Amino acid sequence: MTITPTSPANTRHLSRGWEDENPCRPPFAVEANRCSHVRNGWKADIDRGAKAGDNLPSLGSGPPMLRRTFSLALATALTGAQLQAAPTYSNEKKVVLNLRAEHNRAIAAHDLDGVMSIVADDYVNVGGNSGIHRSKAEARKGWAQDFVTDGFERYVRSPSQIEIGERKGVLRAAELGKWEGFRRPAAGVSRPYGRYFAHWSKASGQWKLVSDTYVTLGCRGPGC
Repeated sequence: MTITPTSPANTRHLSRGWEDENPCRPPFAVEANRCSHVRNGWKADIDRGAKAGDNLPSLGSGPPMLRRTFSLALATALTGAQLQAAPTYSNEKKVVLNLRAEHNRAIAAHDLDGVMSIVADDYVNVGGNSGIHRSKAEARKGWAQDFVTDGFERYVRSPSQIEIGERKGVLRAAELGKWEGFRRPAAGVSRPYGRYFAHWSKASGQWKLVSDTYVTLGCRGPGC
């Protein structure tokens, strides 16, 4: 594509892109080998068959004012994108990581109150073998049974990714990671393992676990 002035004395420039009213801009097909469009004293000649984007003027072509217009628009877009970039919530991520570490320690210590301290009232747990605890009370009962089971030692959750966002004033966190269990029953050491997803919410002003979903992917040891 070429852009040329129809008159050397014409000093008017486009307030919008010339392509706004161009009937043969890509990706639409044109009916002739070449077509032209004149607007505000500038003529655009377009070759038929050009790939999408080929007919758009580059920063190095066209009149000086048009080049400056494109440059200003690009700078404005980049600045706007930087201003609208999503916050990282790095401090909140650290809090969630610390809570997960405390939860792991409470499980290893068989501290039932410590385990339940970060659980929301409407908590739901989907176990790795499809068992479901549909309330905080059911989850507490499940942990209490684990702690008195012969050979039970602990579960460890190792986060690999935490993503935090906000909607309607409520912060929520999505935690992804790996989990592993440690048991020493009479039959021998058993170490089931898999992946998990956790949903955290700060609706109450403190981070609480809304749900945990586990998937068992295997088991190591003779007690499996």
